Amino acid sequence: PPRSTLFPYTTLFRSGLKRGTEYQNREVPFGARDRLILVTDGLTEARDQNGAMLGVGGVGDLLRSCSDDPQRCAADLSRAAHKRSRGALRDDLAILVIGLDDASSAA
Repeated sequence: PPRSTLFPYTTLFRSGLKRGTEYQNREVPFGARDRLILVTDGLTEARDQNGAMLGVGGVGDLLRSCSDDPQRCAADLSRAAHKRSRGALRDDLAILVIGLDDASSAA
């Protein structure tokens, strides 16, 4: 199965994209069947009927059951956010899933 490493957006973009801000580069090996999944906070902030947000841990749980197919994975995540919020998301939701299917493509 694809390897999973979760980097919460708060650690990646806490200060926003501002001129003059120094950012830390991080290299993460990316191999065959791995996926790079980028989401907006509309996913982590999807709220249930009691107002509880999905959060980073909830996203991690969703990713463990997500399809290996990038398009299906994006659809799975979107469907889960809409289901949790009963179709009433409070924020925009953007999901990008990039997959590498062949190890020879990584070179």
